[in-house]
Amino acid sequence: MSSTKIGNVAPFPPLPGQPYPPARNHPRWKELYRLHDEWLMKYWPFSSEKKRARIPFMNLAGFSTWCAPASDFDRMVWGARIAGIFFLADDYIDSGKMLDRIPGFKKAATGEGPLHPEDRAEICHDIVFRAIKETSHPRTFDQLTRCTHEWWDSNIHEPFRNLDQYLATRRVNIAMYFANSYFRYCLDINLTDEQVNHPLMREAEGIISDHVGLTNDLFSYAKEFMTQSDDTNVIRMLQDFEGLTYEQAKDTVIKKIRQKEQDFIPAGVAVLNDPELGKDPEVHRWIASLPYCMGGNNAWSQESGRYNIGDVPGAPPFPSLSFEVEETPEDEVVDDTEESALRDAVFNVEVIPEPDFTLDIDAIEAKGVRTKTQAALPPSLQLMHISESRAQHVGFHALTMSHRTSEDDSGIVLLTVSSLLGKYEIDSQKIGKVEVLLQNTDITVDPAALVHLLSQSELEVNISQGDSASLLFNAINHIESNTWDGRNVIAVAASHSNVVAMLVGPNAPIVIEPVRGVFTDSHHNKSFPSSYFAALQKSYQSYVKRISATFSKEIDVQEATHAASQFDFMLTDHPEQLAELFRVSPCLSAEDNQLPLHPRDFQKKVVLNGFDKGSIYEGLVCLVDAIPSHELFEKRIAVFSESESTTNSFFCLHTVSDTKRMRDTLKAMGCVRKARASGGDGEAEMDVDAHELLARYLFAVL
Repeated sequence: MSSTKIGNVAPFPPLPGQPYPPARNHPRWKELYRLHDEWLMKYWPFSSEKKRARIPFMNLAGFSTWCAPASDFDRMVWGARIAGIFFLADDYIDSGKMLDRIPGFKKAATGEGPLHPEDRAEICHDIVFRAIKETSHPRTFDQLTRCTHEWWDSNIHEPFRNLDQYLATRRVNIAMYFANSYFRYCLDINLTDEQVNHPLMREAEGIISDHVGLTNDLFSYAKEFMTQSDDTNVIRMLQDFEGLTYEQAKDTVIKKIRQKEQDFIPAGVAVLNDPELGKDPEVHRWIASLPYCMGGNNAWSQESGRYNIGDVPGAPPFPSLSFEVEETPEDEVVDDTEESALRDAVFNVEVIPEPDFTLDIDAIEAKGVRTKTQAALPPSLQLMHISESRAQHVGFHALTMSHRTSEDDSGIVLLTVSSLLGKYEIDSQKIGKVEVLLQNTDITVDPAALVHLLSQSELEVNISQGDSASLLFNAINHIESNTWDGRNVIAVAASHSNVVAMLVGPNAPIVIEPVRGVFTDSHHNKSFPSSYFAALQKSYQSYVKRISATFSKEIDVQEATHAASQFDFMLTDHPEQLAELFRVSPCLSAEDNQLPLHPRDFQKKVVLNGFDKGSIYEGLVCLVDAIPSHELFEKRIAVFSESESTTNSFFCLHTVSDTKRMRDTLKAMGCVRKARASGGDGEAEMDVDAHELLARYLFAVL
């Protein structure tokens, strides 16, 4: 599992004078809000541009950051996003009454792909669930999937007739069992199924659900009244079936909310006093975290533009409800001045769009006519089905790198492979082959020593000299062969200065897309930048041609080709050659099917790994080390591998799941930092922070 950094929670039961229920936002809430809003505005299929433009003012991420303020930051990135897409998906069900969308959303919650591969709403669900699945305890993810399905199924129910019936159904329908399951993920709390489903725990969480449901209805009534979707709101129900006025219904709901806050204290204590539940510290931490859902949801509901639509003619006045603010612990306070300025720069905070009360209605299929959810997919989503065509998402599961410190490093390959096995807890019996590439190096490798290291006789070892791409595609061909026995491959790239070891196998976070462009021309002298660039251009032209042939007839080839040419980063064996080319000839002419690489793109996209004669694999290590996992997710990485005498290759990698574990491991081992400190540039970089490394390796990435 990935490492986590969890904050503090207040003691439970609450002490005298302690804020209860406490309301405290995540220390890095501004950054989480921005990351959520940028992502959602890019990927979600909004029914109008006005709705898209209002996202920064709806603060959808705040539901998660207020309800689970002690969460790990990286996990909360996905916790905030899962809340955002579920709020918007819920609008399809509540406003649009599109119950036919539920099967697709349920399928996407499994982390195994959407039911409708071109539906953007389902794809957004799939992206988030796959990311959570990658870093979650399997048991916690299974609980999340089950609670998600339970919530979607609860949307089909009989109309409410009284408050008791409302509360009984709303406990599931409000989605707090679902929310609690991803809050546990964000807080790195892993409870057993028996603990989660224990009657005492279910009752304690049920009271939280009651509180959140009542609070939600209190603050969402005005918006739902304006969209004529208030038929399941408790305030409307109290007016219709108990004859109350709006003010009377509102006061009744507020009184019930306050009662639920007091009801939780004995319910939580009952959990802690249970002889089985109470002996687990994880249960204690979870019960102490739950009151934040009450106080946090109350605070967020009043700041969120999702509910607080202001004074709208014809709508009831927006209510208020006091909450107890808890101060952020001193050791968790962050300086968010720069983040505030960045948010102002990213979003137009001067102009707040008016609310759009139109219904979110968009068919999943329309007899060949592309719908809103299918149109204008971002390149990474258009290319998803290309990745799907490679069997089992073959790619990189683990990375590590060692730096050669002396001329006689005959054991460095063994040490690097041993480090890969140990740091990632890889079972050596599940390795079927070791591929070793010796490139521009005098390092020697004894195959028998590798067999001994992995403690198995049924191990295939192949040691070769050639181009960088051959190492990777030899590993892929082994896994995709008819004789593959299900065991993964360790691929090792040894250059004159560094050794990179990689675990290659199916269902990987970084996938190798199946299309590969090639170009063979032994007359080119790659020592000259212009010749090097010509080989790159020809390989890319081959790639584009094969991409066009890959897409099915139902998909626009021109659109697909354009999508294929869009990548976020680029790895090459010798990026210094391109740097020299752009230094000498900064204004290259562009022709049809030429590589979309302007000098300004070079500084943004090409990974300069900082090592003399570095390989694409050293560049990949630098990229994963430098870029936070939530930013690298769903990015496409173009790769050019040149060969002085054989075939040049151009292909793409695609980060389809979370890379946090790889990044955390590389950071903990100091792989890049140590290599750079010994890299011969005379600078000791052991204490260089991540931002400086990012600037040095990637210039102005992103």
